[in-house]
Amino acid sequence: MADNFNSAEFKLHETDKGVMINQIGYNPRDYKRAIIKGRAHAVYLVDENGNYVWNGIPRYYGLDKVSGDEVSTIDFSGFTKKGKYHFVCEAGESLEFEVKEGLHESAFNALLKSYYYQRCGCELRREFAGKFIHPACHTKPSRLWEDESVEKLVVGGWHDAGDYGRYVTAGATAVAHLLYAYKLFDKSFNKVDLNIPEKGTMGRSFIEEIRYELKWMLQMQREDGAVYHKQTTKEHAFFVMPEHDSGQMYIFPVSSVATADFAAVCALASQVFVRFDNAFAIELEKAAEKAYAWLTKNPKFTEFKNPEGCTTGEYGENGDQDNRLWAAVELYNKTGEAGYLADVKYFLLGEINTVALGYAQVGGLAALGWLCEHHEEYNDITNRFRSDFTARADALLLKCNEGGYGVSLREHDFHWGSNMFMITNACQMAIAAQFNNTYKYDQAIYHHIDYMVGVNPLGISYVTGVGTNYVKNPHLRTAFADRVDDVIPGYVVGGPNKEPVEWQLEGKFKDIPPMKCYIDDVRFYSLNEVTIYWNSPMIFLIAYVESKHFLN
Repeated sequence: MADNFNSAEFKLHETDKGVMINQIGYNPRDYKRAIIKGRAHAVYLVDENGNYVWNGIPRYYGLDKVSGDEVSTIDFSGFTKKGKYHFVCEAGESLEFEVKEGLHESAFNALLKSYYYQRCGCELRREFAGKFIHPACHTKPSRLWEDESVEKLVVGGWHDAGDYGRYVTAGATAVAHLLYAYKLFDKSFNKVDLNIPEKGTMGRSFIEEIRYELKWMLQMQREDGAVYHKQTTKEHAFFVMPEHDSGQMYIFPVSSVATADFAAVCALASQVFVRFDNAFAIELEKAAEKAYAWLTKNPKFTEFKNPEGCTTGEYGENGDQDNRLWAAVELYNKTGEAGYLADVKYFLLGEINTVALGYAQVGGLAALGWLCEHHEEYNDITNRFRSDFTARADALLLKCNEGGYGVSLREHDFHWGSNMFMITNACQMAIAAQFNNTYKYDQAIYHHIDYMVGVNPLGISYVTGVGTNYVKNPHLRTAFADRVDDVIPGYVVGGPNKEPVEWQLEGKFKDIPPMKCYIDDVRFYSLNEVTIYWNSPMIFLIAYVESKHFLN
């Protein structure tokens, strides 16, 4: 990790390779594609012994406006022989990659294991964390922001992002993505082994990791059912290890969005945990019902704004109808009670984005929760949710066909967290595919995964430790302060941003194509921060793709 944290010097990150490949590799049976920067009359596949084993004629696309590159594509789906290879052509060569079954397993495990490295309130021991160890952090009582004389011991959960705060709405979104992935594509998790302390408890280590976050959330519920919005210090800590963050922790006022998201995710988790731990499932269900009762007694939007003197993440929202809809859906799924169904119908009378997958808009999580349970007796609701995802997926597919890299983001879409939108767009297509029983969107979905792990104009994997040329300097306090040369693996970073907020980058991207507005530098949080709800949709996406391998 670089030590010149305050230096204004930086270097743009662009590969010298001419052929961009998925750096995880390719399953023999999967759709396989690479991108060539420029023109080529032919492209050759070379094995590790230097033998030419396949050749093809690229399809020239032309100028891709988003990347500023002339590009050609090569489809080698028909090549299925296992081995290690690289491409060569007149435009250059590629990094080496592998064709092999099960290649997603290590990346999938790394993405899931990142949540263990984000744990707050416990020691990360060597047998579980390897070289990325540290003592327990943030174990002292927190104070209520509204009344500093009141202390409350709230310990655990996941650090939200590159900072050490914990936020209910962000956590609920991440947990929801993970639980829906499991509900829909459970076989994709069969070989997951996170090597965490609770591994032996249920034989489903990632379920235990989710429990760790949920136990923190349960502590954030007030006696009357309302849920505190966040737990942070007044300001973000500097780049120190979490055990050295000595600032006073505060618990901030309740909000209706936090309470609704809490109710939704606890009801959802209760449906899953009943298979493994019925007592915990009951605890979650009761907490969800208690939160929903508070929402019913308090129908007006209870907004959260950072109070004066606090500069940590706000996670503010403009309304709560989508959050309340999600809570009503999941509590109806869990209990079958008519009151919750009536509320679902009521909230759907409003203007709600029913494909958005969080955190700021969670209507898509409500729709996904409903579709997961196959409520065919209420076809009007089911058909609306299904058709909304289908319309969104069709629109995204048109966008994919407009660019040389085959992904759904256009010039104006590359802003803070562009990689999240890249992934969630693909998740929306995956949901449409799943509930329409179609393969129509699958190639585009693969294009989005490819982009995230190397098939982009910079030739970089935006997942730390995954691939060959991956991000090494994420905006993550532990990754900077641990003084370990290797980066903690498994984190998705925010990605290209045409309008970064850092003063060092003012005007630097003026003449740079949007897809290249990225620097692998710890200082630049609007390009390179990580967060728990950017990892979770990537996990959902890989679970979807892996589920295809279990079909007869």
